[in-house]
Amino acid sequence: MGTHEGETDATAPYVEAAIAAAHASGDAVVQRQAISAKLGQLELAGRFDEMGPLLSEIDRSIEGLDTVERLFSANRTASYHFAMVDRAANEEAVAEAIKLAEPMGAHNRTHAWAQATELYVARGEWAKVKHLASTTAKLVREAKETAFCGVAAGILRDGAIAHALAGEGDEALALLALAPTADVEPAILTALPRALLGLASPETDAALTAKGRAWWDWVGAAFRAVILGRPENAELALDALATVAAHSIAYGALADGVREAVAEMRGGPPATYAPLRKIGYIGWIEILERRVRW
Repeated sequence: MGTHEGETDATAPYVEAAIAAAHASGDAVVQRQAISAKLGQLELAGRFDEMGPLLSEIDRSIEGLDTVERLFSANRTASYHFAMVDRAANEEAVAEAIKLAEPMGAHNRTHAWAQATELYVARGEWAKVKHLASTTAKLVREAKETAFCGVAAGILRDGAIAHALAGEGDEALALLALAPTADVEPAILTALPRALLGLASPETDAALTAKGRAWWDWVGAAFRAVILGRPENAELALDALATVAAHSIAYGALADGVREAVAEMRGGPPATYAPLRKIGYIGWIEILERRVRW
């Protein structure tokens, strides 16, 4: 997986070989590590619907996990239930992750909070998004010895989205200015909130077309293209999201919404966003309905 980082198809045979060897070993810890690798490969590929049985297998050995492993498992479980739109299970996994992370260091706490803010953005619970972003900003300012990663940056970006939707440009930009960028590309990270604020970021287009963009980068790109009224760019994003849209309920509904928006931009009927309404991801609709011209 290290050799073929970001190339999920290329990693697949190695992961399968690891799982076969782990099962042959009879060692429960090694088996769990191999299953975790498989789960990581599926999540990176956006094949969420294939993760359920493997997560259940991990759950059966939960007593053998240390606290950090349990946090990692809760975070991944939350992502799975978010993508498959099991609200109760998602909320339970988020609550478990936050509980486990609370006594840990600042970095691990942001990993748990990121699972919560993902859900709050999708549901349009903007006050909660702002609160988590504010809490994260305080943590980033105070825990100067901590090496925060793109997860913390994502929480701050989501807070900027919430403020931008409310017309609070200064607050949005203040959060973006604090975002750690050690392992993220600023042009990609800030693309969506900057679009909502009506700020030009031509460097984003070049960054998106570079090789190796992850599917989650294209989620933001799809929103951005609709906000800016660029149907061709939205279709490029949809092509990049084809796998995750086919293997998850949430991202399938988002793809349907983006397609509706593209049709509307080209003179078709107003978008209804019915699939997104059905699953309750109203916040995503609020973003898709925003239009900004540069």
